[in-house]
Amino acid sequence: MNLLFDEKTRIAYESSPVSFDMSVRDTALRVSSEVLRYVNSLGSAEVSRLMRKTRFFENAYLPDWIKRPEYFAPKPGRENVFAARLDFALHNNVPRLIELNTACPAGHVFYPSVCESIGAAPGRDPAVFSAYPKDFFSGLLVGRARLRSASPHIALLTSSVSRISNELAALRRQIAAEGVRCSVCNIQELTYRGGVPRYAGAAIDLVWCKFNDKYSSPLYGLVDENPEYLKRLLDAHLAGATDVVNPPLAFYFFEDKAFLGALRGELPREYSEFVAETGVVGSSGKRLSAGLTGGRASLVLKPRIGTRADG
Repeated sequence: MNLLFDEKTRIAYESSPVSFDMSVRDTALRVSSEVLRYVNSLGSAEVSRLMRKTRFFENAYLPDWIKRPEYFAPKPGRENVFAARLDFALHNNVPRLIELNTACPAGHVFYPSVCESIGAAPGRDPAVFSAYPKDFFSGLLVGRARLRSASPHIALLTSSVSRISNELAALRRQIAAEGVRCSVCNIQELTYRGGVPRYAGAAIDLVWCKFNDKYSSPLYGLVDENPEYLKRLLDAHLAGATDVVNPPLAFYFFEDKAFLGALRGELPREYSEFVAETGVVGSSGKRLSAGLTGGRASLVLKPRIGTRADG
């Protein structure tokens, strides 16, 4: 299973005086699995329809060249690999989906060891923490890369401004333990030959992106990378020269809270009822205040698009 509700939510809840309800975990896993199935089933036409529904094409912060549905679903026959961590909030003991995290592998990488440690603590039930197989995420990347090559090369991309390295170092070790070459590199260090991205002279079969560019945080302006590096990588992905798991469009669109609002209307009711009702409100003082009046205890406030550091 690719999607699992936020490990921090589970740990916080398990540590509370209230006894853990296994049905909460099972519901979150069931909803996560359906969201994964749905997103991975989307083709370019469906993504385009959802972009129109959420007014994504009107996003003034993004350049037109990146608003291309085919960056996510490049060609028929090329299976999508959308891997994300789903964050749920618990309200009246019911999990509600509040965010898709597409560029945060830490939950996948460290979660098994966290489960092992907490499950072994006195008074804990190990069964509560047994749902997530060890090294699952690295295995997913390796399996996809081996579809392209018997001896693949995986690149975990970061940027010149990124200061988060521990999760990538851990993921690299897990991939290397499976006998696969894995590099952690800056997107600006990639070279191209025949349209194929390379690092240190070696062709790259699969890319996992862990970086921000200047469009990732448009409201806060924390990062200002040259977009031509990103465009070249996306063009290689579109041409089939490499595979990008969660291409940046996944960050711009599927993490957009407007998509979360649309998702509630796309899923069957048995799943959609566990997707939080989501509305996008203005950031100016009066409009924001008006959107937050009433029911404060049941509200979660997040940036429409961005990271926790932005919010």
